[in-house]
Amino acid sequence: NAIYFALITGMTVGYGDITPVTPIGKAASVAIAIVGVITAGIYVAIATRAAATPTGSAITLIAVSQGPGSFNGLRVGFSTAKGLALALNIPIIAVPTLDIVAAAQPHFEGTLIAVAQAGRGRVVAGSYDWREGKWQARGDVQIIAWEPLLAPITLPTMISGEVDADGLAIVARATDAL
Repeated sequence: NAIYFALITGMTVGYGDITPVTPIGKAASVAIAIVGVITAGIYVAIATRAAATPTGSAITLIAVSQGPGSFNGLRVGFSTAKGLALALNIPIIAVPTLDIVAAAQPHFEGTLIAVAQAGRGRVVAGSYDWREGKWQARGDVQIIAWEPLLAPITLPTMISGEVDADGLAIVARATDAL
């Protein structure tokens, strides 16, 4: 067990809530993690080489999601972005995850609520209004359960982002009640 957890943790893939029990399962998990780390390294190397060539000189900035999100995912994202920015000698900026979710949505007349899973039946939620040709945050981001998030909503409202099966059922019930 110690070797398995050391390898999995060292490769920054974490071990989550579900771990293999058998030695074969642990060996397969470690093998998959090693392949994943090597694959990520290859992609970073290819991107860095492409960006460093004369045709890649159009890259003037690296943007990275600052969260909310999984710790390991954010850590890998920041490490990759920082490595590319240092290698290319260009600036790096952090962009809130919910702003990225909001920016991907088309304009409509109403409020947009961008969400990301926070665990234990809660989400991280931010409200957005369409102003000056883009979605702009209104107020602070909050960690909240689905029911209190949905209670004050009036139509029209779009919810976008990570919605698990339980959240989808709660949203469906709230929609039916309108």
